[in-house]
Amino acid sequence: MNGGLVQGGTYLVRGGPGTGKTTLGLHFLTTGAANGQQSLFISLAETEARIRRIGQALGLDLSKVDFLDLSQGPQFFAEVQSYDIFSPAEVERQPTTERIVRTVEQIRPKRVFVDPMTQLRYLATHAFQYRQQVLSFLRFLVEHGATVMFTSEASMEAPDADLQFISDGIIELGLDDCSRYVSVTKMRWSAFSPGRHAMNLTDRKMVVFPRLVPQEHGRTFVHEPISSGVHRLISSSMVVWKGARSLLSQDHLVSARPHLGCFSCKRP
Repeated sequence: MNGGLVQGGTYLVRGGPGTGKTTLGLHFLTTGAANGQQSLFISLAETEARIRRIGQALGLDLSKVDFLDLSQGPQFFAEVQSYDIFSPAEVERQPTTERIVRTVEQIRPKRVFVDPMTQLRYLATHAFQYRQQVLSFLRFLVEHGATVMFTSEASMEAPDADLQFISDGIIELGLDDCSRYVSVTKMRWSAFSPGRHAMNLTDRKMVVFPRLVPQEHGRTFVHEPISSGVHRLISSSMVVWKGARSLLSQDHLVSARPHLGCFSCKRP
């Protein structure tokens, strides 16, 4: 990305399990916190304690990062809550929304990381309501001065095409049999280098190796003879180019054989 993320933008981070989505989000927040920006992690799946352990293992300082833990605790399973009249989405949506609004208005974060945004799908009764809910949520965060990064847990049964259209930028993280990679497929207001870029995810940091583009590394070559280092080849005009073949006389090949071990001589 030429210039990085644009302030006030909304950026989707896609990828399968273990590709580094949460790690990228933690780097995004800790970088902001280190620069004096209020940073907020909104977790819809993992607990705050677990995320802090992950950050500690990565060597990241999360002491200045605020957390809003909206994940379900063990009591949800133990109490076996059921809803007889209203659907779970209708019951859970209002308290979740109220907690988000209250926290954002109190902290006024400049950077927000939502992990994963697709969890909000289960707080909507249908696809249209989910899309409108996400749109409203992102606009609420941006209007409060935040730059937002959010992840998705996409599958064949529940794709994230709607989030791709909604977002200002898309960062895709991948993992194949040989290596990791990152690619940017969308970036409003900013230029970016397309294609897959190699990435190394260590226990301390993420390192990206930009893809080399030949047009960006052009050189002007001077056409001039280059010495072979073999005196007999230099002193005699024994090479005659004809198409893509070089014809050398038998006598010169025999005299140069010690220096050209890769050549074989055959009398025509």
